[in-house]
Amino acid sequence: MVAFTIAASTGSYEVVVESGSAETVAADRWIIDDQVRVLYPQLGDAAAVPFHASEEHKTLAGCEEVLAGLHQSGLRRGMTVAAAGGGSVQDIGTFATSVYMRGVPWIFLPTTALSMADSCIGGKSSLNLRGVKNLVGNIYPPQRVVVDPVFLGTLDDVARACGLAEAVKICFASGQESFEEFVGFDRTAATLGADPASVALIAHTLRAKKCFIEADEFDGGVRLHLNFGHSFGHALEAATGYAMPHGLAVAFGMVAACLHPGAAHTPGTQSLIDYVRGLVRPLGTDVLERMLSWDRVQFVQALASDKKNSASALRLILPAVGGGVSLVDFPMEAKQLDTCRDAMAAAMVTVMP
Repeated sequence: MVAFTIAASTGSYEVVVESGSAETVAADRWIIDDQVRVLYPQLGDAAAVPFHASEEHKTLAGCEEVLAGLHQSGLRRGMTVAAAGGGSVQDIGTFATSVYMRGVPWIFLPTTALSMADSCIGGKSSLNLRGVKNLVGNIYPPQRVVVDPVFLGTLDDVARACGLAEAVKICFASGQESFEEFVGFDRTAATLGADPASVALIAHTLRAKKCFIEADEFDGGVRLHLNFGHSFGHALEAATGYAMPHGLAVAFGMVAACLHPGAAHTPGTQSLIDYVRGLVRPLGTDVLERMLSWDRVQFVQALASDKKNSASALRLILPAVGGGVSLVDFPMEAKQLDTCRDAMAAAMVTVMP
């Protein structure tokens, strides 16, 4: 078992990474991904509120349905809610518990590789609004995060690759030492499971993210570095009509960031490109080509409307000299947007088999 605490403005909360730890979660009400409920019917109880995890339901309207379900279940102040699922359930759970009766305590049980290795800590919610990804949200940390790798046994190779992409993003952003330790893990962890190597990899990644969270809880400074690959990745998701899952879009986004003319080109960036190539290519050409029909005009439009931009600047997180990443502002001009589009096209060629 690995356990540590994260300091937050609402008080410290515990993070546990251990096989079998899901059995320790006790709550008065549950919000559960409906697919997770089918696979693990022992979670929650008859009062559990189901949620269909998807980009279409990760909205204010989807949150309203969950809030109504919590009310119908009899949730009152002082009761605790547990949320079980991936990133979409986390987003809905965070937002819903923060506004229900002005806030009720909650526990998060992540069930996807991506949510275990990245999003489960930090307390962020991100909801889509009228086609704009992650435009609405807040920060409301859980009281406890329980990471049980047993759930990884139900995931396919794409889902595991998504989690590893977000994990390597954190470690690369943390600096060369953290990145080298990540890629040096026993290769048995590369497939993510309930084995000790996978537990160690997840714990290493979350501890790296802990440093960003505690230094910048409300996302106004260094924590923005964790958006590495995301401006490109979110635009790619939109440009594929969300056929490309978030984690893989971030994987391509990191390579695009490495290939951008404003990026520092170091041995670390080449190692990252090699890692992403090794992560993505085994998925197979057939799988990847179904995801990679992208609209270049839509890509540019989505990039221009990314919430991380300022009124006059295109804001990108790019590899920095000496390791890690830095925030770089470019004029919000067609030329700069086209450069990003071309970097993404080059990333496709670089990563694809």
